[in-house]
Amino acid sequence: MNIKLDLSFLPIELSSSIIRSIKKELSSQNNVIGITETKSNSMTSDRNENRVVGFTDDTDQLYTVRWVNGSLKDFKLFVENILRNNYDEYMVAEDTEAINTLTILKQGDVEQFGMHMCSHCGTFFKSIEERTVHERIHYFM
Repeated sequence: MNIKLDLSFLPIELSSSIIRSIKKELSSQNNVIGITETKSNSMTSDRNENRVVGFTDDTDQLYTVRWVNGSLKDFKLFVENILRNNYDEYMVAEDTEAINTLTILKQGDVEQFGMHMCSHCGTFFKSIEERTVHERIHYFM
């Protein structure tokens, strides 16, 4: 499965650092010797390895990651773990308009996009009211 990771809402230095962290984790999981990052859309890599395989162009910070060890949800958890360990003020959001696309945002920026996140489980809601009702459920469990 090819997953797009949108880092366009982050400064270039931070997005480069996050991509390095993802590559490092992917290579340590799979014992990958080389991870390629090409400027074309060609996907030339072993189908049995997770890896960052490319980005669309220099100005667009949209990276493509080949993920073979599970679903989009599994990859999201993988990235969330990296962010939790190294970049705790950032979070992963699923792009509702593009298939298999995740976006990394600063936690305070999420509300600017009309999304409200549950502080307990990370579920997104369209309004503060929906989020508040949902969060109350956590207290009863």
